Amino acid sequence: MKRFRILMASAVALLMVAAVGTSVSGSGPVVTGEYVPDRVLVTFVDGTKADAIARALTQYGLSQKGKIYGTDTLIVEGKGKGVSAMINTLSKHPGVATVEADPIAHADWVPNDPYWSQQWGPYQVYADLAWDVTKGSTGVTIAIVDTGINSGHPDLSGKVRTDGYNYVNNTTNANDDNGHGSHTAGTAAAKTGNGVGVAGMCPNCQLLPVKVLDSAGSGSYSAIASGIRYAADKGAKVINLSLGGTAGTTALSDAVNYANGKGVLLACAAGNSNTSAASYPAYYSACVAVAAVDQNLYRASFSNYGTWVDTSAPGVSIISTWLGTGYNTISGTSMATPHVAGLAGLLFSQGRTQADVRNRLTSSNYTNATNSSEIPRMINAQKAVN
Repeated sequence: MKRFRILMASAVALLMVAAVGTSVSGSGPVVTGEYVPDRVLVTFVDGTKADAIARALTQYGLSQKGKIYGTDTLIVEGKGKGVSAMINTLSKHPGVATVEADPIAHADWVPNDPYWSQQWGPYQVYADLAWDVTKGSTGVTIAIVDTGINSGHPDLSGKVRTDGYNYVNNTTNANDDNGHGSHTAGTAAAKTGNGVGVAGMCPNCQLLPVKVLDSAGSGSYSAIASGIRYAADKGAKVINLSLGGTAGTTALSDAVNYANGKGVLLACAAGNSNTSAASYPAYYSACVAVAAVDQNLYRASFSNYGTWVDTSAPGVSIISTWLGTGYNTISGTSMATPHVAGLAGLLFSQGRTQADVRNRLTSSNYTNATNSSEIPRMINAQKAVN
């Protein structure tokens, strides 16, 4: 699996030290990042006597709480003193060799989902590192406007809202009878870290099923337009549209613009015809048009491309949830799009605006995503959420 970083990953969470820096200058120390409050780590000049150290700490209203094992580095605390002030004060003492903040580390979360090792897509776009920043929010909904969602799947149950709709049969039963919608739903927001199946891009996001495609995977523009409007009115922050046609219509354009006007991010598949010709609704400027790359980070042989395409994501041999309790591995720009929708869910969960989310999806890219000039670079989840 190709990835331009060194990452030691195992089933056991690894510790990643938070970015904390300290420096001392004439204007005082600079302390950034996350650190233990009112605590510093201090080493005194070799040969400094214990009583001299005690006097120095007492002089400044500080106390020793312990040592770092195997060293002479003291763990020093001063209630209400503040880390910056403690560093500034102690650094001026002639007996102090070093003084620094005590950073806080967090578990580098590695999913325990059995198929995680086969999910080259989320791994390649650094989703696992983005999850150290945010795993999303249950207050953010990703609408899957597709063939429906298999709400009973063990990797999706409890995440699928019950107020979806079926515009194929005009009923409230938006269950999936094809598999395509469930596959995109799993990539976007399957349960993650639950020891079952796959990991979703936005682990804590909710899913809204809106069925606009039938059991054969086809559907009318009128159904799709209704589904987009319905999802927007139901409060979805992201709409995943892993579908497309070769014609544009006023009804579809108006629906896309309606959702966009309500602050929704529309992630739309660019199409699988290996052409720069327009595919709708992705071609509309209000959509984030998503192309697909393969495991070698080249444009997938089937993926559409062109200046109208906004970004790209993994779309070849993507494993995700399916009908029943199963999983399936399939390819397409349909599979790339929910990577983007899930990342949008993470970004909205941080309280970002629609404009900021779109900008981060299309500009916070993975710098070595592709050697092809036909499509944009690939999303970088870690960079986007930071």
